[in-house]
Amino acid sequence: MKIQTKLTGFLVIMLAVFSYLLIWLSTYSYRQELVRLNRAVAREQIRNMIMSLVNQPSTSSADDAKQQMRSMVQSRYQAHAKSYPVIIDNNGRWLAHPVLRGARIQRSMADINRFIQQGSGKFQLEVGSKSRIVYYEVLRPGNWLVGWSTPAEGTFMDSMIPDANYRLAVAVMCGVAIAAGCLFWLLQKALSPLNLLVDSAADMAAGRFPEVKPDKKYPEDEIGILARSFDDMACKIRNSLDELYNEIQVRRKREHEFRELLENSPLPILIIRAGHGFTTNNMFKKLFGWSSNEIADLEKWFFRVIFDDHNHQANFQNICRMLKAQHHSAHAIMPLRSRDGRRLDIEIRQKLIADNNLLMFNDLTERKVTERKLRDTWNYLNLLFNSLQLLIIAVNKEGIITQWNHSCASYSGINSRHAVGARLWKIAPFMKPFRKDIETAIFSGLASELHRKTIDLGGEKFFNIVITPLMNEDNPGAVIMLEDVTDMIRQGEELIQAQKMETVGTLTGGLAHDFNNVLGGIKGSLSMINHLINQSSPNISEIKEFIELSDKSVARAANMVEQLLTLSRKSQLKVSPVNLIDVVENVLIICGATFDKSIAIKFRKPEIAPIVEADHNQIEQVMLNLMINAEHAMTIMRQPDEPHGGVIELRINRIMPENNSSGSGFFWALSIRDHGVGIPPSIQRKIFDPFFTTKEKGFGSGLGLSMVYNIILQHQGFVEVKSEQGQGSEFTICLPESFAHTGNTAPDLRCADPVHGTGCILIIDDETAIRKTAAAMLKLLGYDTISAHDGETGLLIYRENIGKIDAVLLDMVMPGISGKETFFKLKEVNPEAKIILSSGFPNDQRVTEVMNAGADGFLKKPYSLAALSLTMHKLLRKKL
Repeated sequence: MKIQTKLTGFLVIMLAVFSYLLIWLSTYSYRQELVRLNRAVAREQIRNMIMSLVNQPSTSSADDAKQQMRSMVQSRYQAHAKSYPVIIDNNGRWLAHPVLRGARIQRSMADINRFIQQGSGKFQLEVGSKSRIVYYEVLRPGNWLVGWSTPAEGTFMDSMIPDANYRLAVAVMCGVAIAAGCLFWLLQKALSPLNLLVDSAADMAAGRFPEVKPDKKYPEDEIGILARSFDDMACKIRNSLDELYNEIQVRRKREHEFRELLENSPLPILIIRAGHGFTTNNMFKKLFGWSSNEIADLEKWFFRVIFDDHNHQANFQNICRMLKAQHHSAHAIMPLRSRDGRRLDIEIRQKLIADNNLLMFNDLTERKVTERKLRDTWNYLNLLFNSLQLLIIAVNKEGIITQWNHSCASYSGINSRHAVGARLWKIAPFMKPFRKDIETAIFSGLASELHRKTIDLGGEKFFNIVITPLMNEDNPGAVIMLEDVTDMIRQGEELIQAQKMETVGTLTGGLAHDFNNVLGGIKGSLSMINHLINQSSPNISEIKEFIELSDKSVARAANMVEQLLTLSRKSQLKVSPVNLIDVVENVLIICGATFDKSIAIKFRKPEIAPIVEADHNQIEQVMLNLMINAEHAMTIMRQPDEPHGGVIELRINRIMPENNSSGSGFFWALSIRDHGVGIPPSIQRKIFDPFFTTKEKGFGSGLGLSMVYNIILQHQGFVEVKSEQGQGSEFTICLPESFAHTGNTAPDLRCADPVHGTGCILIIDDETAIRKTAAAMLKLLGYDTISAHDGETGLLIYRENIGKIDAVLLDMVMPGISGKETFFKLKEVNPEAKIILSSGFPNDQRVTEVMNAGADGFLKKPYSLAALSLTMHKLLRKKL
């Protein structure tokens, strides 16, 4: 039933009750007024009766009196009248009554006496089947009750009551009907929004939420406010339900995902639910062999599966604490036993989530095995790392040392405990020269190789250094490997020296023959000069001709000796700008003097100077070896019935290699081509191996090409070989181009005019011929001379004549005190002493050291008068 119907019915009932009460109150008031009027009328009638009785003439007897009273009552009674007068005697009998006479009233004597005593009043009695009210007053002295009898519900205006009641009832009914209609209309008007709210509430209860338009208008009364609030509440409920639905969907999805995760988790999982037992996943059964249905008591089960070792009790107590969730989270690693008896190293993680206690088991068995293997591998690699003879250093991007092997500690004296964690440049200052290369490797990812770098580690040592970047995104760095090649370099130098001497031995025969020719020319020229001088009239022009011939022969011999000394000397690697044309020409001097006369040499020079950064002596050694091989290929390696000799072609070209991994740009290529026996294809890959040779015993040790390959590689170059058996071979050495200047601009002093001077010169030389020749030349030039045959005598003479001697001409190679020692002792006597060094070997290391120490000049043996005069002139002019 709708609230409108209930409210309408309730209001109608209330209206009816209210109308009834109103009618009852109106009727009650009306009746009270009637009662009052009745009482007043009754009293008036009784007074009139009493007055009538009093005014009646007296009678002779009581019966007459009674008859008179009855007659009066009868006269006052009207037919169909409901009210009439009555008289009751003191015995309770009717004295006068329209109908009842002599009958006793239905009241007790006690009531009659009480009424008489009261004097006036009213009382109710039953007459027949009707109830009547009697208003009375006592008439004395007879104590009669003179009264007026009326119906209990009637009045003297009873004729008016039905009509009044009818009209009142009609008025009430019409008012109720009109009020009900108005009320229904008002309820319809007022409750229609409420009905809509009721319908909306019913829809909401059914889960249907109407869409509320944004422009919906509401009444300004309470119902409108209620409707607006109700719609807002509906929107919020709808939104809340949508959010709740979405949340439920999300939770369902998460629950599904959790279940999927639980079942498909690679880790065994045990979930202990508060008051609801426990749950395990598939991996738990797969790992341990038990399902949750087979485990009755977790503590007993864990007590059984914990592996029996000395920590069994402690592990069990730890498990019990986890099972009882005494901590919010916990972690432990312990050995457990599977159902088939296997030992499992298990990591257990316990986490309390809401009311659920989650235990995850991670099988570390394989990882433990792997860790042991990794530790063994690490120890093995660390052993290898520390047993390597290479010095290995690892640094991060800040230059902090992360690895430092035993070789580093052995060489530097710095223990790895002090090195690791320190900055490389501070703890190892010897690495500062390579800082740029290391930082380039770290930040640019470019590896670099450095060869024959000198590092002072308690003495100079040579190292090959390889710097490799560590391409680690989180912590980039570099690995530095230093290989001590000091012994290898020294052995290589010894090997090169041995090979040089082998080359000298190879050339000895040709050099001896050519030297004899030179000596023959000198001796013949001297004989002719002696013969012409002894004539009575010597021919001066012929004498000058033979003197010039002797001078040329001496110069040729000097060049040959210089080349042999250059070839055979032992020297340190010294890289400087070298003109390859000079190298070729120097080597051709030796080849021209030593090669078989059937060999012709052709040299095609480039248009521009081919300058390379190299060691002059080593490049000459390389070329001489290749030239000797070319000469042998066309002579001693031919069969006896084959013609000997041929042409060796030399050329120098500027090239750009196709595969230039060094990034050096252009190269200068020196090619040496012969037309000899050639190299079989089967052995071409072996020709650079040490001690490999195809020559007969006594003509080669197999070190020549090996030395060529190593020297060129050391100079950042490469060697190419082209050969065809029976047609000849072509060897090409390629070296990076250099744009520096060689500085070889010394003037040729052989034909210059001598320059005269003055002063005293001390000559210190162990060779008598050189002392006498030098003294004679200097006297001819105008100088005074003092001679000493060794260093000790020279020092003694210098001390005695320190104020007289202007300069010293000092030989570098002497018995006893060497030229080097004599130089430094002379400087001790007089730091301002002017000293000229004299030697046939200008590139000797001792000469270089003394020149760097402050010698004033160098005079190469054998020297001419012009060279000696110019050198002394420059020295003494500088003094002046």
